[in-house]
Order: sequence, then structure tokens, then C-alpha cells
Amino acid sequence: METASRLLSLGRVLLWLLLPLMLFAVYSSFIYAPTERIMGEVQRLFYFHMGAAIAAFISFFLVFVAGCCYLWKRTLIWDKLALSGVECGVLFTTIVLITGPIWARPVWNTRLPGPGQALPSSVHQGQSLHC
Repeated sequence: METASRLLSLGRVLLWLLLPLMLFAVYSSFIYAPTERIMGEVQRLFYFHMGAAIAAFISFFLVFVAGCCYLWKRTLIWDKLALSGVECGVLFTTIVLITGPIWARPVWNTRLPGPGQALPSSVHQGQSLHC
């Protein structure tokens, strides 16, 4: 029980440390960053799209590592870590799947990605939600 309370207090500390950085990132992307010459204002959405894509890949890599460690050590902490990685990965993949077509419409003049571009991510996300 002591470990859980230590992790909870660590989470609170990280929240208060990272919250100003997140607010600064939002300010930087919407106000400080100059408007791109060709894409215009829609380019600002790409900051969230790319960051969410990287976070999704890192989250699912964490699921892979934690799953391997769970199979090797058989301790429940690795299973819980994998579950939290899946939850974060699904969240970030949802952001990617929403912001991608919104960004691509004015930039590529197409409403949805072509066949085979968004389908693998959607299938992977459906499998993650099933867990």
C-alpha cells in the first residue's frame, strides 16, 4: 500500500511540474509560432498531430516492453504498466486519427486518407479497446 501512495504523490508532483510546460506549449503553438506561408493556420494543428503520434508509438512500445517483462517475471506491476500504456496509446491514437484528416483536407485537398493509410491505425485502436 505504501508503494501506491508513493506513486500517487509522485503523480501529483509531476502534474504540477508538467502543467506549466503544457500551457506553454499550447501558447507557443497558437500564439508565438508564426503562421506558415503555404499551409496557413491549419499548420498549427500539425504540432498536436505529430506529438500525439510520437506519444502513441512510445506508449505502445511501453506495452510491448511491459508485456515481455510480465511474461518473464510474472509480476502484476508489469501487467498494470502495460494496461496504462494501452490506455495512453489509445488516447493519443484517437488524437492522431482525428487531427490527421482535419489537417490533410486543406493541405492535400482530400477529405479522408487514401485506402490503407488510416485503416491499420483504426484496426489497431479497435484491438486495443477490446482489451
